[in-house]
Amino acid sequence: MAKHNKKRNTAFLFEALVREMTKAAIRGDNKKKQKVLKVIKEHFGKGTILHKELQLYKSIYETKEADQLLAAKIIVECRNSYHQLDKKEVFKRQSFLISEVNKTISPQVYNNYVPNYRSLASIAQLFSDETVGKTKVLLETNLLKEMTGKKVLTPQTKSMDDFTFKQYVKVFNREYSSLLPEQREVLSLFIADPSGLVSFLNEELGRLKGVLAGSLDLPEIKEDEVMVENTQKVIDILENVGKQKINESTVIDVLKIQKLVSEIQSDDN
Repeated sequence: MAKHNKKRNTAFLFEALVREMTKAAIRGDNKKKQKVLKVIKEHFGKGTILHKELQLYKSIYETKEADQLLAAKIIVECRNSYHQLDKKEVFKRQSFLISEVNKTISPQVYNNYVPNYRSLASIAQLFSDETVGKTKVLLETNLLKEMTGKKVLTPQTKSMDDFTFKQYVKVFNREYSSLLPEQREVLSLFIADPSGLVSFLNEELGRLKGVLAGSLDLPEIKEDEVMVENTQKVIDILENVGKQKINESTVIDVLKIQKLVSEIQSDDN
């Protein structure tokens, strides 16, 4: 069986672009948001072959809590419809899309966290003529379990509709009036790319602790026992954040500390 190539997985390309657009929106980069939206509309618009292929993927991975017979029929029907697609045309359109993403957006789009990536890879392998019989049976069995099982939604993996997304941004903007660039980065990663947030925080927590530790030498802090104690408490909070599972509460802690650190650096200058 050929190795799965995510750049040739139409559903993955779509989901990765949607997450790229979400991150641009949170960062307030409307120019990039519109650029990504234009690419999505152009390549996945109704009537395009990539749109047709995407709908076959969606028919499988969006089906939940179905009965066994219905789920099996959906897989058979999607597989049959997939084989009727013009594969050369699909490949050509994917190539145009990949080229445009690389040139006008960024190759980093392919690194975006897509929660259901494993399901998308399984569907691609199920559709592939290169996948051998036994493997196809195993893939189909696993997909049937996903299609007939109960929906499991967590804050970091569930899809966020436009209304919820806008409310998230509204609340944080109201809380902090004007988000700092580093705060927007944390928020955008928390919503659209949790695994990327973990990597970002590995460096960001170190930076924040470094500034706070250095602030203990500032006259206005080191000469005030209460200020020293409070600063140490904040450093301890950062230590705990690095050991905890990232959730909304820990993100809020980081955002508040980023604001504090920004104020310390501003006063220091």
